[in-house]
Amino acid sequence: MRCYGPEGKGLESALGEPIEVLPETLEPDDEAYRRETREKMGLPPEGKSGAMAPVGKEKLKGASLAEKFASVAGGQVVASDLGYRLGAAEDGVALAVRALSVPVSTTARWKIRMRACDGFPNPPWYQNGFFVFGDGPDDTSLVKCGFQFVQGTARILEGPTAQQKGAKVKVTGGKDHVIELDVEVDLSKQEVIIHADGQTLASPLKRNLGSVTHVGFGVWNAVTDFSEIEPGGG
Repeated sequence: MRCYGPEGKGLESALGEPIEVLPETLEPDDEAYRRETREKMGLPPEGKSGAMAPVGKEKLKGASLAEKFASVAGGQVVASDLGYRLGAAEDGVALAVRALSVPVSTTARWKIRMRACDGFPNPPWYQNGFFVFGDGPDDTSLVKCGFQFVQGTARILEGPTAQQKGAKVKVTGGKDHVIELDVEVDLSKQEVIIHADGQTLASPLKRNLGSVTHVGFGVWNAVTDFSEIEPGGG
């Protein structure tokens, strides 16, 4: 997509990923167009490894820590200096969640720290991280509370992560900092509140949540470090 006219403004992505810029003239064939577009976006040639390759053993170093979670889907989890490093496959959502021994049926509060991982820059990685909770281990069942580091926003997302539906607020902490997130959920009010970088963001739950059975970490096309989940409010 492009903006035309002398006063048009360039498009800005809500995620921070590159927006494709079309060439001024048509290329003689599709292959030439794809090659020029990838060059403009800073991506490696097709068929060669690069930052957009799916996260695999060559990307995340260290032994898998999947056994510490009830479910790991869409990526890998290994150790980091904060505690855990979660990496998603190309363009995908990765989730590492634990089942609570006693489900939450009233109120709860958790605290977690996170940081965008060095070596996975934007573009092409989105650089985000979320504390997740819900009544199941899959993306649709989980509420995502966290950060989009490039955009400098704290978010509360419900439903599929890629739909980006939910409240947001600007924060000052950037992708080079460890950011602490404090999350409150009140099931009697069907409300979630996050405290992040001096900001508070509250949002009603869009889908009725009878209990919280799972908590964990999530990323979307990103590699992010997370601490252990601790009781919040302290």
